[in-house]
Amino acid sequence: MKSVHSYLAKTVHFSLAVTVFYNPVLTVALTDRLTHRAYMVDMIGPSYRILDTKEWLENIQP
Repeated sequence: MKSVHSYLAKTVHFSLAVTVFYNPVLTVALTDRLTHRAYMVDMIGPSYRILDTKEWLENIQP
């Protein structure tokens, strides 16, 4: 059997996903399929992308 690896990053908590997909049945189905046999890593802390963007914006402004 061939292994397939995927990486999914999200910024919306699963409980708020209904506000993105607008359909509770679709949201549950998608969440179920995305999380089935998956490892979920909950990372709490500052976002490196936000910090890098702030630093970049400070360096380009005169």
